[in-house]
Amino acid sequence: LRGERNKIRFCEIRCFSQTGLTVEGKMHEISASHIHDVGMEGVILNSRRSNNPMLIPSGNVSRNTEVSHFCQWPRAYKPGLRIQGTGTGISHCLIHHGPHMGITISGNDHVFEYTDVHHTPEEFSDMLSMYIITGNSPQHRGTVVRRNYFHDVNTKWKQGAGVYLDNETYGVAVHENFFHNSGGEESGWSVMIHGGGDNIVRDNVFVDCVFPFMVSLRLNTYARDRLQRYLYRWSRTFAQRYPFLDSEQCKHLERYPELIHFFDDDDGQQASTPYTFDIRKNEKGEIINYWTRRTPATNVFENNLVYNSPDTPFKMGIPIEGVREIREFYVVNGFRFQDGKLLDQLI
Repeated sequence: LRGERNKIRFCEIRCFSQTGLTVEGKMHEISASHIHDVGMEGVILNSRRSNNPMLIPSGNVSRNTEVSHFCQWPRAYKPGLRIQGTGTGISHCLIHHGPHMGITISGNDHVFEYTDVHHTPEEFSDMLSMYIITGNSPQHRGTVVRRNYFHDVNTKWKQGAGVYLDNETYGVAVHENFFHNSGGEESGWSVMIHGGGDNIVRDNVFVDCVFPFMVSLRLNTYARDRLQRYLYRWSRTFAQRYPFLDSEQCKHLERYPELIHFFDDDDGQQASTPYTFDIRKNEKGEIINYWTRRTPATNVFENNLVYNSPDTPFKMGIPIEGVREIREFYVVNGFRFQDGKLLDQLI
């Protein structure tokens, strides 16, 4: 489906070996339809504007649509719903029964709301119902996940029914969702922030969830050697692909003013030259600055209700005497020392 302002309504799309429906362009609508038993993605909503410096929304929407029994052929990384581009709206849908992720999102300013998501993923570990991985492009932000029902994912693996903000994903709001009966024998994340920042988890309800919330400071632990590569990649993106300081060509700083401080160091001082940096290393060759990127202190977890968690709902990292930062992987609060003072990395 291409062009503009096309509508698919009251349709059943089923039994295709690849994707059920691919949408490109803008102002398209999918409503009151059922896409099921497909080999790959159920629906791909793509505005074809992956590099969209003006942040013009596509206006593509999906309403009251059911997507189920997808990813039947490759069994992984083919979600029921793949959202790309800028400004897509998903509302009052039902997504269920897939072996891997149910939804994946990239780009800017999408809204995902009032949707029932269950029994996905069913076969894999290290995966949640909604998967967002935008760490290579931290200008991709502004997505809102609100008032959805994530429930009933229970396996023996490290898994959960919820939202996975993987590998330095930034700027996602997870508000007023209901998470119920999710987890596995080993663990189960209802909301997982894997190293990124500027994410807000607020006013959610977690009932009968094995592990309601988790923050991993991965660039401070097993992936600490990757920080330099991220810094170079982020700097090229900010300096070359997005002329952030020219508001006539790029709207990101108007929409996301926090980006001006992306390369600030520990003291909160803005970089002397916007979007460039000076890497400082110790005698072991380890980067000793840019802690704002290594351990982001801008994630918010507040006004949430956790009920009947079978295990301790919050696993606190214990600071080790004489060590600048802890080496634990799974922590809800990650602590580090600066100038002899213990710092809390989560609001």
